[in-house]
Amino acid sequence: MNILQPDMALLIHVILAALAAHRVTWLIISEDGPFWVFRKLRDWLFCKFDETTWINQGLSCPNCVSFWLTGVFIILPVWASVWFAAASIARLIFKWELKE
Repeated sequence: MNILQPDMALLIHVILAALAAHRVTWLIISEDGPFWVFRKLRDWLFCKFDETTWINQGLSCPNCVSFWLTGVFIILPVWASVWFAAASIARLIFKWELKE
C-alpha cells in the first residue's frame, strides 16, 4: 500500500462524520427539531445566559458547532454517523430540489 493513499475506512468515516455534523449543526442552530426540542434548548440557553457569553455565541455559529460535532461523530460508532449523514444528504437534496 502506498503511504500517500489514505485508509479507505478512515476516509469514509471522516466523510460520514462531516455529513452527520452538518445535519446536526443545522438542527441545533436554526431548526425546531422533533417535538421542538432544539428550539426549546436554544430558547432555554439564550434566556439563561447573556448573549455575550461563549455559549450563546457558540450556538449561533455554524462553524463552531460543526467543529465540535465532527469530533463527537469521529468518536461515536459509525452507525450513528451513518444515520445523521443520510439525513444530511436527504436535506441537501431537498434544498437542491427547492432551490433554497
